[in-house]
Amino acid sequence: MSTAAIQHLQALLDQTFKNEPHRILEAGCGSFTHVVIPGENHITGIDISQEQLDKNSKLNEKIKADIQSYSLPENMYDLIICWDVMEHLPFPAQALQNFKKAINQTGLIILALPNVYSLKGLITRFTPHWFHVFVYKYIFNKKDAGQPGCAPFPTFLKFEIAPRALLKFANENNFEVVFLETEDRFPRIIREDKRYLYLAYVACSHLLKIISLGTLGGINNTDFICVLRRKPA
Repeated sequence: MSTAAIQHLQALLDQTFKNEPHRILEAGCGSFTHVVIPGENHITGIDISQEQLDKNSKLNEKIKADIQSYSLPENMYDLIICWDVMEHLPFPAQALQNFKKAINQTGLIILALPNVYSLKGLITRFTPHWFHVFVYKYIFNKKDAGQPGCAPFPTFLKFEIAPRALLKFANENNFEVVFLETEDRFPRIIREDKRYLYLAYVACSHLLKIISLGTLGGINNTDFICVLRRKPA
């Protein structure tokens, strides 16, 4: 997936991490890595799925555990990446506190996830898992949807990980936001093959934005990327 937000993020990482080894944590790593870190690095992956860990060939160290409860080492990592994971956690605030403990003084925490205040996010938040499976299977044509190891996975998408909530977390925990960009990751299969559904979504999204006085809905903001760093001492 190539979006402007990810390209801007990659440029930030290329500038920040240069030509020296770093300790990186892929939190909820899944089977592949979403961004590239320059140089030779030690990459630790933590995931609840051994199957996903086994598929990830980029990892130097693998931990089968829950990022909400596993006791990460203090001040260990130069970079923590948590990509499309926070929305699947029933207690994401616990994971944030875990990352806070594990990141070192100059390290970065990358969080990429859906925006619960978008129409897509609200639909995801307030519909049951069986509906997500139905959409994946009959709209996205994913015939293995809901099977073990296959998306969609149970989703909670708590309001405490919305963009404005993460800004509050940063302010209350001595972090600064060095990168925050929204992106539109609406599925291409709907944009192109089921255009009528996409146009209906866009219309409803605009209407929701008007009704909510700009606090909900809108387009080009279905997902976002946030990068946190400790404030200088």
